[in-house]
Amino acid sequence: MIKADLLERAKKIHEETLIVAVHTDLIGDVAERHSVGESRVLGRLQAGLFRTAGIKCVSDHVIGDSFETQSFPTRDLLTAFQGGKVYNPSMVKHGMKILSYMLRDIDESHEDFAVARTVGEIKSVAGSGRIAVVLCTQGLSPLEDEPALLEIYYRLGIRVLGLATYRGNAAVGGDRWTPEVGLTPLGREIIDEANRLKIVVDLSSVSEKAFWEILERAKGPVIASNTNVRAVCNHPGALSDDQLRGLAEKGGLLGVIANHRTVRADQKRPSLADFVDHISHVAEVVGVDYVGLGPDIVEDTWYPLETYRRVFEHVGYWSCLYPDDFETVAQLPNVTAEMLRRGFSEEDVKKVLGGNILRVYERVWCA
Repeated sequence: MIKADLLERAKKIHEETLIVAVHTDLIGDVAERHSVGESRVLGRLQAGLFRTAGIKCVSDHVIGDSFETQSFPTRDLLTAFQGGKVYNPSMVKHGMKILSYMLRDIDESHEDFAVARTVGEIKSVAGSGRIAVVLCTQGLSPLEDEPALLEIYYRLGIRVLGLATYRGNAAVGGDRWTPEVGLTPLGREIIDEANRLKIVVDLSSVSEKAFWEILERAKGPVIASNTNVRAVCNHPGALSDDQLRGLAEKGGLLGVIANHRTVRADQKRPSLADFVDHISHVAEVVGVDYVGLGPDIVEDTWYPLETYRRVFEHVGYWSCLYPDDFETVAQLPNVTAEMLRRGFSEEDVKKVLGGNILRVYERVWCA
């Protein structure tokens, strides 16, 4: 039971803090709805949730290798069977298409959202009462085999480069299926290009071998935007204490994720306390400066969640079930209240909510 006084303190902190969700997946909803003629999806369906939470910036993983970025819009599947366009013949084309949906929707939802490319722009957008959107990748398929394309995506607003989505790819090994593979020659070229462009590198889901190689090759701090800690839940991709130390030495950050089996290893639904255990563990091992919030919560908007859960049912490590009292981003004040209950200072809570990731963004982007 969350005490009322802690919840009131949490809400006050949220009003005072530029809160950043380090990992969101809004693009599936945006792409699907735009493919059938809808518009202003973010403004109609997401703005209220983020404002209730006090979130003023989201880092959305718009293009890449993930289910959302490769499978939506589903209308493409149907037109392929009906003699229309060939489904997904080019990942560059598909990436550009869904990125265009997101950019269009942000423009349509301009009263509520705006793209941000610098920390200055994040602060300016948040100061205007809107929600800043940092555009990110989650996997490298939109580059195909050409690192030079990264500059095109950079010019279109991409500022965080997620390298993998659980499985490996031509550039980097993944945590589950290719754990023995590190950075390939292509992967090294892509990291070098990210360094040149001052793009934040996100090593969520990469193999442990790749993790250490990326830390060595990246020039600035790196992040793991949607990852938890192995000591609390031994899940594929969860970081060991040694990895946490490496991430902290680089000046980076881990964004804790709320999905069921990444939070708690058994079949029981996780509690809010289970989720905050991951935040507490990072703080205990390397300090509170190296943890943020990457909740990755899929809201019950277009796909109802039961449909989404059935898609992943056979996978065994992904459930789209979230902790009690944190089933939607709108309940983020509950997370803050739990941190306060555990004795986190208000200053440290503000770091977790947004200060830490803004530090990383500013250091890498130099703006």
